Amino acid sequence: NLYIAYKNIVRDFDYDVYRCRSIAGYNLGNACVTRKSSDSAANYFNTAFSDINISIEKFPASADNYFQRGYIYFQLKKYKEAITDFNQSDKLLPNQFQVYFWRGFAKYCLKMLEEAVADYTLALQQNAKDPATFINRSTVYYELKDYPKAFKDYCSAGDLGQALNKEYFFKLKALAGK
Repeated sequence: NLYIAYKNIVRDFDYDVYRCRSIAGYNLGNACVTRKSSDSAANYFNTAFSDINISIEKFPASADNYFQRGYIYFQLKKYKEAITDFNQSDKLLPNQFQVYFWRGFAKYCLKMLEEAVADYTLALQQNAKDPATFINRSTVYYELKDYPKAFKDYCSAGDLGQALNKEYFFKLKALAGK
C-alpha cells in the first residue's frame, strides 16, 4: 500500500511539473511576442508544446492536458488543431465551460458560424453569467445577420456589467428593429 501511495504521489508530481512547465513556457512565449522577440517566443512555445505533449503521453486521460494544448494551439491561430484537442477534452470530461467557450471561438475564427453558436450556447448552459460569452455569441449572430438575437445577447452582456459601446448598441438596436 505504501508503494502504491508513493507511486501516485510521483505520478501527480510528474503531471504537475510538465503541465506547469508548459504553462510557464507559453506565458513566456507570449511575453516575447509582446516585446517583438520572435526567436525567443518560438523557443518558449516549442518548450510549452514539448512539455504538454509529454504530459499528454504520460496522462492521456487528462482532459485538462488536452484543453491546455488546445488553448495553446488557439493562441497560435492553429484553430483546427485547437478544435481537435477541445473535442478530446470534452470527450474525457464533458460540460466544461472553458472548452465550449474556446472551441466556439476557434470555430468562429474558421467561419464555422452555426457551430460556434452551438458551442457558445453550451458554454452559457454551464455559466449563464459570463458576459464575454454573450458578446462573442452576439458577434456570431451579427455575422449570421440574425440581428434580433445579436442585440439580445449584446444587451445580456450589458445586464451582466459588461461595458457596452453605445454606437454599436444603437446600430444593433436599429438593425434588430427595436
